[in-house]
Amino acid sequence: MNSDRPAKIAKRLGIGLKALRLWEAEGLLRPHRLANGWRVFRDEDVTAAWRVAALKQLGFSLRAIKALLSRGTPSLDVILSVQEHALNEQLSQIQRAQKAILAAREKLAGGADLDADALIILHQETNMSNNFINPTTEKLWEATFSPEQIHTLKERPFTSEDQERVGAAWASVITEADRLRVIGDPSSEAAMALGRRWFSLVREFTQSDPGMIASSREFYAQGFANPTTAGQMPFDKAVWDFIRKVAEQLVARGETIT
Repeated sequence: MNSDRPAKIAKRLGIGLKALRLWEAEGLLRPHRLANGWRVFRDEDVTAAWRVAALKQLGFSLRAIKALLSRGTPSLDVILSVQEHALNEQLSQIQRAQKAILAAREKLAGGADLDADALIILHQETNMSNNFINPTTEKLWEATFSPEQIHTLKERPFTSEDQERVGAAWASVITEADRLRVIGDPSSEAAMALGRRWFSLVREFTQSDPGMIASSREFYAQGFANPTTAGQMPFDKAVWDFIRKVAEQLVARGETIT
C-alpha cells in the first residue's frame, strides 16, 4: 500500500496544502496517522481527496459536498460520468464560441461593422460562465416559455449568492440522481429523499405556478425528444427518466411534487 505526506498529495492534485487541511478539518478527509502523529495519505485517502477535488471542480461548495457524502459515497464511475458530461458541455461551448469569434472577425475583415445586436450575441456565445443557456437551448427556452414568463423570470431578484446556492444544490441532486439511477430503485428511501430535494428546487423555480410548471415540463420533454438538443440539456435523459419514476412514487405516497 502506497503512502505519501499531505504536501506531496496536494501538489499531485494541483491544490494548496491549506485546502487539504481545510477538507480534513471539515471531516471530508481522514488521513492515516503514524505513531509519531504524522499524517500520511494511503491509497484510499488519495481516492477520497480526489473525490472532493473533482466535486469542487464541478462547482460543489464544501457544504454541498458534506451533504452529498453524508448520504453515501458516490462511486468513482458516477463522478467520472458527471465530469465527462461537464467537459463535453464545455467543449461544445468552446467550439460555438470559436465559431462566433471567427464569423465576427471575417465580418470585420470584409469591412463591415458589428452592430449592438451582433455584439450582444457574440457576448452570449463567448460567455464561458453560462453552461445552461446556449443558442440551442435558448431557442427551446423561447419556444416553451411565453414572453411573459421569461420576463417574470428575468425580473426576479436573484443575487450572485443565490446563483451559487442554487447551482450547488442542483449539482448535488443531479449527481445523487445519477448515482441512484444506477442502483435502479426509484422507490428506495434514498430516492424518496432525493425526490423531495429535487422538487423543492423545482418549486423554487416555478413558484408552484401552473403555467411555469407546464412550460418547464415541456422544455425538458422537447429537449430530450430532439437529438439536436438532448446533448445540450443540463443533465442526461437517463437522469430525467429516473426522476420521473421517483415522482410517480412520491405521488403514490400522497406527497406533493409541484
